[in-house]
Amino acid sequence: MYKAILVPMSSEPSRNIHRIFIVSLVLKTINAFLELAVSFVFLFTGSITAGLSFIVQNEVVRDRDDVFADFFRHSVLPHLSSHSQLFVATYLLIHGAAKIFVVAGLLSRRIWAYKAAEFVLCAFIAYQMYEYALIGSFWLVFLSAFDTALLWLTWREHQTMRSKIENAL
Repeated sequence: MYKAILVPMSSEPSRNIHRIFIVSLVLKTINAFLELAVSFVFLFTGSITAGLSFIVQNEVVRDRDDVFADFFRHSVLPHLSSHSQLFVATYLLIHGAAKIFVVAGLLSRRIWAYKAAEFVLCAFIAYQMYEYALIGSFWLVFLSAFDTALLWLTWREHQTMRSKIENAL
């Protein structure tokens, strides 16, 4: 069984960076639970389009000049097929569950969690690019770019942790 490895921080800037890392993990956990909740709503109500239409319509009522809501209503909603809806719901479910699992490992400072996070991010990037090839959604490119940035940050944190462990031994 793996144990958490507690490595002392070397300086005040390192402590601050680590605190930022912990806060970002907590925020990711909150986001993961929201993704799970939304995925369950979409899977069990059967219509993402109806829910998104309701949200966008309320935004348009509040601000008739809302460019984002207008673009979303005219350019995105009409193109959501049942395949797209199932993809979004399934993606949110798997993505949320995987994030909770990996973040729990990272918060407990388990070395395996860094490699798991790197693997999960690579898998999501590959799947998002596969879906992009099928449906050509800009949002999948955006998600992939964001996950690529997270992959790089995780890799850097993993290298830092490994270095600290080697120096502690």
